Amino acid sequence: MLKDKFISLINGNTAYGIDIYFDATGGIKFTSVELKLTKGEVVIVQQQKGGSIEKLLALDFSKNCPVYLNFKGKGVLSKKVTSSKGDNESELLRLALPNAKVDEFCFYSEAISENEFWVHFSRKNVLDQFLNPLKELGLSVFHIQLGYTALNTIESLFHKQVVVIDSNQLIFREGSLVQIIPSEKTETQIRLGDEVLSSNVVLAYACAFCHFTESGKLKLQTTDLEFEQEEFKQKKIFSFGLKFSLGFFLLVLLINFFAFQDYSKTFAQLSQKLELNQSQLDRLKQLESEKKNKEQFFAKTDLISASNNAYYADRLAVSKPDGLSWNELNVNPPKNKIERGEDIEFNIKTIDLKGITNNSSILNEWIASLKKEEWVQSINIKGFQKQERKKSSKFNLQILVK
Repeated sequence: MLKDKFISLINGNTAYGIDIYFDATGGIKFTSVELKLTKGEVVIVQQQKGGSIEKLLALDFSKNCPVYLNFKGKGVLSKKVTSSKGDNESELLRLALPNAKVDEFCFYSEAISENEFWVHFSRKNVLDQFLNPLKELGLSVFHIQLGYTALNTIESLFHKQVVVIDSNQLIFREGSLVQIIPSEKTETQIRLGDEVLSSNVVLAYACAFCHFTESGKLKLQTTDLEFEQEEFKQKKIFSFGLKFSLGFFLLVLLINFFAFQDYSKTFAQLSQKLELNQSQLDRLKQLESEKKNKEQFFAKTDLISASNNAYYADRLAVSKPDGLSWNELNVNPPKNKIERGEDIEFNIKTIDLKGITNNSSILNEWIASLKKEEWVQSINIKGFQKQERKKSSKFNLQILVK
């Protein structure tokens, strides 16, 4: 299990799949898919398509991620052959293409059953026109497949055993492609598990999906490809080892730094202990003086005692009758106008209330009811002024609290 995790770490969690189709005019069409393994699920990061080698080479591929290729179309053939002799791949190629010069072809075979095989082949110069530019870009080609058997990797995700891609009816049985029949039918979308993909993306998806399965082993085996895989893995191992080593040494340095910092701090604390004790005594005296001054200030403002100001305001609001409104409510108002640089003195246990009434009798009745409150000591009418035009009166009350 640890070995599998290490291999996964070296290979990475991102891969590119590129499906290249050679059309009858000598041009190409390609589809590329970037897959990433995130929280145990393979998701599509991006997908792109185009119609020329230049557009393919212009795509922004990361050099740290492996590339999985699939070729199909003109010049790429897949033939089914029957053999019961235990023929090797070169012999199977000659069954599919009699008199073929093995050195001129890239080819491999895949078993369909005990005696049936798919033989996939293409001339080397057809594939080299793409492989060489990709290598010049510094990309690592991990895997090359031909035809449609790359779909075997994701066959279990299909919702049916017959799908149509590129006007070919592909028939699967027991997880393997067993027959390819030309078809006039077309399928624009194919369901894979819970996802729906465009039919021209499915092969590129299957190629990249090989990275996350055991099918990621080489199909088209060449010395160059094996070297590419090994070089990519060695680079990843070197990069991982370098990062791990740097991280380890950084961790050691951090531990030493914090240990040294802790010892230095302890030494400084011990060496300054007497001086700190003296300074703390001086600070204590200063704080006691500040405490005394603040207590005097709080005593003047009545803040040192339990405050019932909210209760007084609430009782005034609850008892206020209709026909009477307030303009101003001051609890513990200042004795004089506040001036810069002068001490502020407050009228403790005093509430100044200003307002307007439409009827003086309502005000008188309210004052009489307030005097019955337990917390009210007395109520003084500091001002009362009639407003003839507005048919109302301004009043100013001073309420003394017990």
